Amino acid sequence: MANAPRDDNFVPAALFESSTTPGSLISGKIDETTGRILVDGSAGGTGPTGPTGPTGPTGPTGPTGAGATGAEGPTGPTGPTGPTGATGSRSTGPTGPAGPTGADGPTGPTGPTGPTGPTGATGSGSTGPTGPTGPTGPTGTLGGNASADINMSGYNLLDVHELRLDATPDTDHSANGPTTNTLNAGATIAAGEVVYLASDGEWALTDADASSTAEKLLGIALESGTDGNPLLVALPGSFVRDDTWNWTVGAALYLSTTAGDLTETGPSGEDDVVRVVGYAVSADVVYFQPQQGVVYTA
Repeated sequence: MANAPRDDNFVPAALFESSTTPGSLISGKIDETTGRILVDGSAGGTGPTGPTGPTGPTGPTGPTGAGATGAEGPTGPTGPTGPTGATGSRSTGPTGPAGPTGADGPTGPTGPTGPTGPTGATGSGSTGPTGPTGPTGPTGTLGGNASADINMSGYNLLDVHELRLDATPDTDHSANGPTTNTLNAGATIAAGEVVYLASDGEWALTDADASSTAEKLLGIALESGTDGNPLLVALPGSFVRDDTWNWTVGAALYLSTTAGDLTETGPSGEDDVVRVVGYAVSADVVYFQPQQGVVYTA
């Protein structure tokens, strides 16, 4: 392509590929009259790149891809609790009706008894007259083989057909038969000693040497006693036991010249009182039954 003379009235049309040097561009103008391309001369080097123009508007979003939905990611941490909201201003509604009363619970334990109140004042009314005494009922009968102590204080034992005594008292210094403890000792007396009722109404020790002590009502002490105090005494007609005795069974027993003692041998001293007071029924039991009347030795 020939180079045309430069004409400032021509406007550059574009860059054109060189026919002689393939791949290289040359600058030229198109002659509007002839349509020929007028080349200014050999092409210079490529100028610097101009500034980037403004970004054009974003194009429409393309269709969603057909790929599978990805797995759900882990839950993030819980955020902090927000502040409590203000209390509402609504008023409380009316109270609903009362429900039915529940069943009674079990009764609790009884509490302690309270203190006794003060005694009321005694009434002022007078005592009424005593009513008449009713008739005495019939006397009961003892069983055929009754075995018991009988206290007849204030009463009479009537129509007794048989009074059977046990000849073997149960314990030392005891008696089966009549006894008394309503009279006092007049001196110090030991259990098992023989006593007489003195003129002062008290029990004292017997002595075969003194007739004034040997001719009276006699008894055997069943306990120790002291002057002025009641003394339990076995009276005539009793079976008396004393474990310190050692009699010959069946032997007659006399008052001894030793005060308060018994003996199997009658006293023989001058003016001694010889009085049988009982009989040995075993080594330690005596049937106490003093004879009436006495004998004096010469």
